[in-house]
Amino acid sequence: MVIWEWWVICISVALAALAFVALVVYCACALYSIRKLTKHIDRKIHDLDPYFHVLGSVGKGVEKCAYRERERIETRSDQAVDTLEWALMGLTLWQKFKERK
Repeated sequence: MVIWEWWVICISVALAALAFVALVVYCACALYSIRKLTKHIDRKIHDLDPYFHVLGSVGKGVEKCAYRERERIETRSDQAVDTLEWALMGLTLWQKFKERK
């Protein structure tokens, strides 16, 4: 093997090793940044917890109001149905009374 070929091989190996070291350093920095970002997001999520609890309470209140309103409407509709049934019965009796005269 000629000397210049040996130097070329050594330089190529050194460049490959440097590229690998650069890749490892880049991955380590990326992981550190991701970990830092994850901690930041986690902190922000915990800061929002009280708002989510308030929204949950509001949702429960809205559900209770909707349930009460639904019950009130059902009661009214039941009363309306009863009233209509009495009215129809009255009309039927009135028609029978008229037919007998």
